[in-house]
Amino acid sequence: MALCECVVLSISQALTNTEKFCTSCHEMKDNVYQELTNTVHFTNRSGVRASCPDCHVPHQWTDKIARKMQASKEVWGKIFGTINTREKRNTNGRA
Repeated sequence: MALCECVVLSISQALTNTEKFCTSCHEMKDNVYQELTNTVHFTNRSGVRASCPDCHVPHQWTDKIARKMQASKEVWGKIFGTINTREKRNTNGRA
């Protein structure tokens, strides 16, 4: 049973550590992603582009789990509408 839980956790970690997942809700796509497209992180001379998890998800497993737990406030904000516009996100804080 524990092995099954570890496999599910690993798969969910991998699936939620992608830019596609990060921009799957319109709040991120319409606000944060739009900001990203105007920075050197998106377009630069080297051609190397950072994606959301590169900067916003720690690489160590324990830190990654802690960040995922912290990110639950973003889900809460989406569900209850406290960060669903640029103004609300800037007022109520960024993750």
